[in-house]
Order: sequence, then C-alpha cells, then structure tokens
Amino acid sequence: MNKYGLLIMAAVTMLVFFGCEDPNLPPPGDTIPVESIKWETDGEGFYQYSTNDVADQNKTARLVFSSTIAEDPMTTVTAEIKKLSGLDYYSFGMIFGWQDWDNFYEMAITNDGWYTIWVQVSDVWTEVIDWTESSFLNIGAGSSNTISVTYNTPDIDLKINGNDETSIAPAVFNSGSAGFMIFIGEDENFPEEPIDVRFKMTSPVSLP
Repeated sequence: MNKYGLLIMAAVTMLVFFGCEDPNLPPPGDTIPVESIKWETDGEGFYQYSTNDVADQNKTARLVFSSTIAEDPMTTVTAEIKKLSGLDYYSFGMIFGWQDWDNFYEMAITNDGWYTIWVQVSDVWTEVIDWTESSFLNIGAGSSNTISVTYNTPDIDLKINGNDETSIAPAVFNSGSAGFMIFIGEDENFPEEPIDVRFKMTSPVSLP
C-alpha cells in the first residue's frame, strides 16, 4: 500500500465532532464519540458526510488526513467541495496547516457565496478573515467549488475556482495536514431534509 493509502486509514482514526456555540464559526467544545460520525465514499470520487440526526445539530464534523501531505514549503493543497442539501447559510470547507487538533487553519464557505478563515493556536481560536462575500464562489445547492491553498513561506495564498482570493501574511503554520469540515446548524430541517456534503482532495494527491 502506498503512503496515500496509509493516509486514508489514518484519517479514519482522526474523525471527531466538536461542539460549536456560534452557528457559523468553528470554535470547538466537547468531543462526541467517533461512532456517531458518518463519513463514507460516495462511489463518485468524493467523501460524503450526510446526517439528519437531531443529535448532530449545532456541531462541527471534521476529517483530517493525519500524515503531513504538505511537506514542501511551496506546496499547493486543492480540494473540490459541494453541498447538495441543507441550509445554504451554514458552512462547510477545508482544513489546512493542521499540526494537531489544537493547531490548524480552517476556511469555511457557504452555498450563498460567503467565506471566512479562522486559525486555532494552542486551542485558542482567532478570526483571520471575517465573513466575506466572494464573486468567485459558485452558489446554490449542489454547486461545486474548488479551494486551493499554497504554502508560499512566510505567507499562504488562497484561490477560489482558480482565482486569487486572498492571502494570509504572515502565516502561523506554513505546512501541515489537510482535511474537511462541515457545520450542522441548529435549525436544519431534520429529519425531513438531511445535510449532504461531498469533499474531494485533488492535490498534492487525489483522495479518495
């Protein structure tokens, strides 16, 4: 098995839920048991997170590949993400610069065209970029968006659908693992309408 196969296996052990007090932002709280998380491959080249369980509401699910896939200081990590159902204004997105569960970046987007970036350092969350509307984001249920993060030490450059969107200068973390996140809102229409989000990493390695 190649090292990327090992990445996938390692990721399964890293799945956790964190509580979240603000309906759109990522600060974590108590961990929920791993068995309550439903990450699977969808048969179409994406990881899928889907739930309509009211017990999952007002929480954030995160998946990280625990081996460092951005070891080169000039490495680009790219992922395609899309939300098929669930309220448009609740966030989903990409984790990058991950060192451990107390130290990483998170870029969250919404289906109505907004994004934000946060960093957690030593278990303390700081807003890097407040909620910002982007004309580069495709909007609406099922719309696919490609997010690219380039570690360009000492900065990090971010693109949305191939367009330069913003930079983090200087960055706290200039390498690290990467993964995905989704926030489940407290007013989702559960159980009638589930949340359904798909994630696919395309570089530096294709996952799944």
